[in-house]
Amino acid sequence: MPDSPPRYEFRIWGDDLSALRRRIAASGTYQRSIESAEIYLLSRATDRCNAKIRDGLLDVKRLLGETRGLQQWMPILKASFPLDATALAACLSCLAIGMPAPVRSVDTADNFIREAIGASRLLVAASISKRREIFTLDGCIAEFAAVTVAAIPDTVLHTVAIESDDAERLLALAAGLGIGDLPNRSYVQELKRRLRVAPI
Repeated sequence: MPDSPPRYEFRIWGDDLSALRRRIAASGTYQRSIESAEIYLLSRATDRCNAKIRDGLLDVKRLLGETRGLQQWMPILKASFPLDATALAACLSCLAIGMPAPVRSVDTADNFIREAIGASRLLVAASISKRREIFTLDGCIAEFAAVTVAAIPDTVLHTVAIESDDAERLLALAAGLGIGDLPNRSYVQELKRRLRVAPI
């Protein structure tokens, strides 16, 4: 299991956040750019689990709570395929569904999607592509990403996130960037909203 500490996160979405990205780039320190193809596992039963497959790894975080508009996320699993029963159970428990009876381990990501995800009406797999630019700013991590969702062709979404283990520092940065009053929505919440993944 990951031993990373929990972090507070504040994330906003828009059709065009390029002006905010330029402000962050001008004030912060550029770290790196990353392009990736990912599959998010969206649960109709909860918004408190961020589970995705990226670079052959199943990466799972749990929402511990919300404080003054910030979301605090704890990494609980980062596992490569094949997944054993323990990793599979941890992921599906976070997603608030039970273990499919015939499935006790899975050897590939494709089989995980088919056997574990496809077997449940509570789960939706959402394929996306990201191009992320990561900066440090005022002691926090700041990230700009352009996101393409396979199920929404010809649409590029922008998201800006700031992260820190220090809530006060993060709140101050959000206020300084002028985004503190905007809705804070995780990837899970925004993808469910865009794809109309409703509770059952």
